[in-house]
Amino acid sequence: AEIIKAMREGACQRVLVPVLCGAAFKNKGIQLVLDALVDFLPSPKDIDYSLKENREDYDFQISADAPLVSLVFKTQKDKYSGVFSYVRLYQGSLETGKVYYLNKKKKERIANIYRMHAVKRESVARAEAGEIVAVSLSQARTGDTLAAKGVSLLLENIKAFQPVISMAVETKTKENLDKLSQSLAVIEQEDLSFKVVKDKETGQLLISGMGELHLEVIKDKLLREHKLDIVCGKPQVSYRESVSKTGEQTAEFHKILAGESAFAKCTLRLEKN
Repeated sequence: AEIIKAMREGACQRVLVPVLCGAAFKNKGIQLVLDALVDFLPSPKDIDYSLKENREDYDFQISADAPLVSLVFKTQKDKYSGVFSYVRLYQGSLETGKVYYLNKKKKERIANIYRMHAVKRESVARAEAGEIVAVSLSQARTGDTLAAKGVSLLLENIKAFQPVISMAVETKTKENLDKLSQSLAVIEQEDLSFKVVKDKETGQLLISGMGELHLEVIKDKLLREHKLDIVCGKPQVSYRESVSKTGEQTAEFHKILAGESAFAKCTLRLEKN
């Protein structure tokens, strides 16, 4: 207990970084990571949330009585209930009714608030600072700030990592091309580190992610959830090669054709750009 307490203090002060080993693909070490989140990472009350806003200090009040400040950190489409937005509350409380998008200057009505337990959801009437809940909002996007009217603090948007590996994907029939495009657009909206592009040189549809496992999950989702009959290429790291130094090669052609001697000479020279 004393070791865990000391490690927690070090992690909260950013002088210690707990390191755990595991493999998500084999479901190894997952429970240890979840336990470590509880044991070592700070709660909202352990963090100084003082931010510079309009050249003045803004101190978060980790209280349900303060004006609402929250962040949409993920959106997910549910085939039965539409789009879910996962929201973390930094300050104040969230209830069903109208909510204000600070970055969009718009309002939208929250019909339901859920506390998620894996695939199961528990309906709640209210959520308070420090909680993470799912709400049904059609206009919400990852990085939106939901706040009470009158609050001027805009939370920092979520920055996604750039994909590092790509894979070609296509449908077995032309009839499913539109459905594939729509499905990929939904997944791209849910996952900021997933990108879809059409290669200008080959005309192929390329999906890009953070690794082979990431692309395998996307592929499985297209097959299982979206019921698409697709064919995928091998995952490849995208790169271009360039000439590193100047080179020159000459070749000659000698051959007897129809009783006559034929001769050709060709010189190829490549230079560094």
